[in-house]
Amino acid sequence: MKKMVGYVVMLLGVAFILVKMFGSKFNISLPEVLSGYILWAVAGALIVVGFFLTLGKTRKMFGAAEVPIYRGREIIGYRRH
Repeated sequence: MKKMVGYVVMLLGVAFILVKMFGSKFNISLPEVLSGYILWAVAGALIVVGFFLTLGKTRKMFGAAEVPIYRGREIIGYRRH
């Protein structure tokens, strides 16, 4: 389910970029607040957030999922962190 939401968010970001690029040809007007670099930033952020949602297991990207448990110098097990 998370992947599906990620794909939808990414498609929304791509749609914002397409509206920004080709909106004048199809007479699509945007509010003045969304003109300029703000729309590019919002579209980029949506694409990045959607990408991370589609990865699913982002915890492994940013660090170890398991932390060793030590007794002295010996590893006796692993704990999920």
